[in-house]
Amino acid sequence: MLLSVAAGISLGILQMAPQIYSYLLQQKDFQIFIDQLNNLPKKESLKSTFFWLSDAEIRTLASRKSNTQKLNFLISRYVIKRVVSEKLNLKIATLTVERNEELELMQVLYLGKALPLSLSLSHSNDKVLVSLLFGFINSKLGVDVEKINSKRNTLAIAESYFHEDEFEKITLSNDSVLAFYQQWTKKEALVKALPRKSFSKLSIQSLLVLKKFGLCSQFLSHDGFQMCIIAPKESGLVSICIYPAYEQL
Repeated sequence: MLLSVAAGISLGILQMAPQIYSYLLQQKDFQIFIDQLNNLPKKESLKSTFFWLSDAEIRTLASRKSNTQKLNFLISRYVIKRVVSEKLNLKIATLTVERNEELELMQVLYLGKALPLSLSLSHSNDKVLVSLLFGFINSKLGVDVEKINSKRNTLAIAESYFHEDEFEKITLSNDSVLAFYQQWTKKEALVKALPRKSFSKLSIQSLLVLKKFGLCSQFLSHDGFQMCIIAPKESGLVSICIYPAYEQL
């Protein structure tokens, strides 16, 4: 029965038009998680409080040192599971989000079986960026979000770590700080989208890598943060959903 259900899910996704769902989230919109973390009397109560997490996810959550780290973990996993459960009509508690070290990517598992979709996530300060790509199996998807710091010596960093053509474009830009963060988030997203051997150094020219693997990039600046999504050209990149609250998901 399980195999037939999993096969039906796989077929359903493969028949879907490629679609990316991306969410920029902020911690304060998930007050319920903040309250739950603050009111946990014992470590062993994690499982009963966060019943929708798998045993492996509970262990990972418990290993996070600060409540901020725990909150980022909870927000990303909840949103990923909530979107997948609604799109595929599955119960949240049957889903697990974990990294496949052999394939070097994140996966969503349904009762232990990897679902044919792709995902990537990033966080910075109080923001969490989550992106899900349906219709592509273990695809090259990567996201990054960074807090823009105008006091940072961005030109020195770009000169030291970026390709010389990229550094030159930044220096010639009307807004060198924005240009730097667009290039930085693009490279960080590529690191997540590709195996380490395919993009091993930040000095590799990002544009050539995008062309080689048939990828495209999308940028968004919002509320002092810079974001980038890397995905296959045929995936149909769409706008990022900004700050949906727990109750709105």
